[in-house]
Amino acid sequence: NVVHATYCPTQHDSINIFLKKLEEQLTLIKQEETLSAEELFYDETSKKGLIRYICIRCNHITGELMTTFVCTSANKHLIRRLVKNLIEDECNIKSAYINLNTSPGNEIFGPQLVHVSGAKSLRESLNGISFEIGPLSFFQINPSHAAFLYKRITKHLSLPKPGTLCWDLYAGIGQISLHAAELGYDVTSIEEIPEAASSILKNARLNELNKIKASAERTEDYFSHALFDQDMLPRTVVVNPSRRGLAPEVRSGLKNIAAENNDFMCIYVSCNAETLRRDLCDLTEDENLVMVQLECVDMFPNTDKLEWIAVLIRK
Repeated sequence: NVVHATYCPTQHDSINIFLKKLEEQLTLIKQEETLSAEELFYDETSKKGLIRYICIRCNHITGELMTTFVCTSANKHLIRRLVKNLIEDECNIKSAYINLNTSPGNEIFGPQLVHVSGAKSLRESLNGISFEIGPLSFFQINPSHAAFLYKRITKHLSLPKPGTLCWDLYAGIGQISLHAAELGYDVTSIEEIPEAASSILKNARLNELNKIKASAERTEDYFSHALFDQDMLPRTVVVNPSRRGLAPEVRSGLKNIAAENNDFMCIYVSCNAETLRRDLCDLTEDENLVMVQLECVDMFPNTDKLEWIAVLIRK
C-alpha cells in the first residue's frame, strides 16, 4: 500500500515544508504545461512518465536542501521552472539536480547527473568537521547519532599512537578518514565511486587536513596490489562496508596484514548484524585477531536497525 504523506515528525521542518509546497507546485506545473498525470509521474507498470523519484538532503543546522529529481529524461526546462517556483514559495533549496534514470529496473539512481540550479554541493558538519555532500554521496541521515558514532570510532582510534598509517576502506565521502586525519593519522581512503573519492580530497582541503590520500577503486582490487608492498601496510584499518559485508578477498587480506603486524587493530562498522557475524567468525578463525569490544548505536529509533562497531586487535 502507498500512503500519501506530506509530513513526517522525524524529518527536518525544511523537508516537511518542501513536501507540502511540492504537492501544490506539481499540480500547478501539470496544469500550466498541459501534462497528464501519466506524462508527469512515472508508472512502474507502463514504464512511462517523467519523474520517478525526488530525493531530498537537508543540512540539519541550517535547513538548506539539496533536491535531486530522478527523471526518465533531462527535461531541464520543466524542472528548472518547478525549482524556481518552489524557491519563490519559500522552500530553502540550495542545490537542485536531475538524475537521469532510463533503466526499466527498480534502481533509484541512474548514472548521469545534470546540475539544474544553485550550488553543486550541500555543506554539512559533524563534530566540528565540515563536509561537502554531492547528490549521490552516502551520508548518515541521523546527524546527532552519526556524530556519536564517529566519536566512538575516534575514541578507539585514539588508543594507538597517532601518526601511523590508517586505511579507511569503503570510505564514502571521507567521514571516518577526516576524523582519523584530525587525530594525526596518515590516511589512505579507498572508495569505488569516483565522485565520492573526489569528495574525500575536497573535504580534506576544506578542513585543512593534508594527510589523506584517496583512491577510486574497489576495496578488493586495492588489496590485490597493496599487500605486495610492506611499506604500505597499515597499523590500523577501519572498514565500513555495505550490507553485503566484506568480500572474501578483503577478509583474507586483513588476516594477512594482522599476521605481519603485532600492533594491528581493525575497527569494523556495520549496518547488518548477519554479515558482520559471518565476517567476524572468519577474521578470528585463525586466532591472530580477537574481538575485544562490540557496541551498537541506535541510528533509527523505534526500528530494529542498528549500526555496529566491532574492535579487533592482534592477539
